[in-house]
Amino acid sequence: MTQTFLTLTERVIHAVGEVPGTSVQTYSEPRVMEALTQVFDVVMRKYWWPQYMRWFELTLDGTLGIVTDTSFGTSVVDLRDIKAVIPTGQEKGLPILPDQRNPFNLSGTTPRYYESLDTASSYYASRLLQFWPKTATGGVKIHARLKPTVANSLVNYLDDNLIVFGATWVILEAEDINPNAAKLAERMFNETFVDIMKQYADQPIENPITGYPTERYLSEWMVY
Repeated sequence: MTQTFLTLTERVIHAVGEVPGTSVQTYSEPRVMEALTQVFDVVMRKYWWPQYMRWFELTLDGTLGIVTDTSFGTSVVDLRDIKAVIPTGQEKGLPILPDQRNPFNLSGTTPRYYESLDTASSYYASRLLQFWPKTATGGVKIHARLKPTVANSLVNYLDDNLIVFGATWVILEAEDINPNAAKLAERMFNETFVDIMKQYADQPIENPITGYPTERYLSEWMVY
């Protein structure tokens, strides 16, 4: 069940308040919200959660090596959130520009590589990516992670228990309140995460050889 972060805050306060020797009043909503935000950010980076992924269909400008859509950078935070960049009409994705490759020697209208724009670029916040050669034209399909901003009214679409266990663990561990309670929250967090990964592993994907659905191997999903 999806819940708002405000509701999750109340659950964490309740969980911490049940630990012997603690006081519910000590843990205000801002402190718990901070812990929830920390856990949410960490969990978001652990896996390509389908509910936070989107395919973007964008067009290259053919001059600066950037996309024409000015809203792309506001939806995707940084290069870590890019899973695949595929030129329109192709099946194979583009690689990231190698560190030792001189991009200015590249020419033509076919995109060959991509990388992050630097933060000093006036286009970083809105376009995020640099394509090489800069004269590349056409469209690109980008599969990327959406990163919402955590706020009281935000709905959490990750597993509620996972986030609550994680935030409870963070608070108990940071405040050194009760080592046993902290270890319990840690164990519950880790077991819940592993269970979720197993459930994803049970979902079928296309076998690249036969073309028929097949089960994923668990090792494909375990990201620490």
